Amino acid sequence: MAYTRYHLNGTAPPAIGDHLVTNKSEPIFKLTHDDCHTHDMTFMACNPAFYAEKGVPGHRSCAQNIAEAMKPWGMRSYLEAASVDPFNVFQNTPDMTLKDLGCSRAGDFVEFEVLKDAVVAVSSCPYDVVSAVSL
Repeated sequence: MAYTRYHLNGTAPPAIGDHLVTNKSEPIFKLTHDDCHTHDMTFMACNPAFYAEKGVPGHRSCAQNIAEAMKPWGMRSYLEAASVDPFNVFQNTPDMTLKDLGCSRAGDFVEFEVLKDAVVAVSSCPYDVVSAVSL
């Protein structure tokens, strides 16, 4: 998402009509609908080492979930997934943004127009160790 933030002149999240771009600065998705307008583009994907440091070894993580889903497409380790900036749809990470907490509602959705062939993996945030505010 660092390249997308750069192309959006540092504003985040993208607005309707804005593009998500690849690390080659190529538009890959165009945002066409967004009920929530709050999506974290700054917080990293959690990973097994993150949880081990918090005293919870073996806890599920976004990077691990993504790596497992992407294995058929050549991803070999959660370390590869952890190196990618996530687009945390509907996630509002406290202290990382000034938006209100709990801003998405049942039935909200985002829609993208796909501009290039892509394989996309999704992970539901498994963070449940302590309040996100204390990160």
